[in-house]
Amino acid sequence: MTVPAASVSASASASASASASVSVSVSVSARGSRRAQRGRSVLELMVAVTIGMTMTLALFGIYLNARTSSSGIDSDAAVADSGRYALAVVGRALRQAGYLRQAHHDDSWAVMPDATFRSFDACLGGFQDPSAAVPVCRGVDGDPDGFRVFHAVDIAEKATGPAFRSVAADPARGRGVDCMGDEVATPASPETATFVVENRYYVTTHPSTGLRELYCRGGAQGRAQPVVEGVEDLVLRFAVDSSTVRNMSADTLMRADEVPAAAWNWAETNGANASVRARRVLAVEVCLLVRAPRPVPGLERTYVDCRGATRTDRDGILRQTFRSTIGARNHVSGS
Repeated sequence: MTVPAASVSASASASASASASVSVSVSVSARGSRRAQRGRSVLELMVAVTIGMTMTLALFGIYLNARTSSSGIDSDAAVADSGRYALAVVGRALRQAGYLRQAHHDDSWAVMPDATFRSFDACLGGFQDPSAAVPVCRGVDGDPDGFRVFHAVDIAEKATGPAFRSVAADPARGRGVDCMGDEVATPASPETATFVVENRYYVTTHPSTGLRELYCRGGAQGRAQPVVEGVEDLVLRFAVDSSTVRNMSADTLMRADEVPAAAWNWAETNGANASVRARRVLAVEVCLLVRAPRPVPGLERTYVDCRGATRTDRDGILRQTFRSTIGARNHVSGS
């Protein structure tokens, strides 16, 4: 069969038109795809990185401020706890000083005080050797002070005769202890044995940490250990009645080395068992400088230390002073 020439020509023309249309479509699609996959310019990348870094630094700054603030709050709390506890320890020791109970039923003293008995005394700059039988004062103004307290231990009594003089330990009440918790041995004879325990308080460097701490050395067995950490300084000032006639009114504030030796002593004026005591030291002003256990980065504070000097520490360690005035209560009858 013969196909008309016109039909062949029309078919070829349609095929060529379709082919051209497909070619144009593919070319346009390829160009569009290349435009969609095109990367960012260097300027755009720099702007994006700058914005990201700025936001990261801002968030990091907020985090650092929050951490510093939290560390500062923790340091404040730690210093406050240590300072209050240290004042309580020192205050309790000074209030116990000179306690001599009237242990016997005939109202005689369990300890017979004499003119040289001391309730407490102190050393400017602390002790040269806290373990010495008779401590020697360092006498250095600027170093932490030290002090000793003396008081009777509370040993129960039992009645074995008309005079009720025999004393023995009562298991229900226990025996007296020193600041280390060591028991004071029960005396064999209440008339000749001493009932007094001596405790020594001072500030020294801990051998392990290298930091200063408040120590106590007990008189029962001579053991010593830190009782409060972070105490860097201890300053004592004594309110003394320096009048010619004792009137129980403090008129002078003295350092430990300025207090006359006789002012520490009792001066029994009416016999061995008299209740008139003429000790001239009536009160103690206590100041403790306490530090935080850890530094706070960037912390800088200005404060007045125990010696009245204004200090600004830049080592990141929070420090604070704690002050109290303790009355020497055991200087009148009925102690």
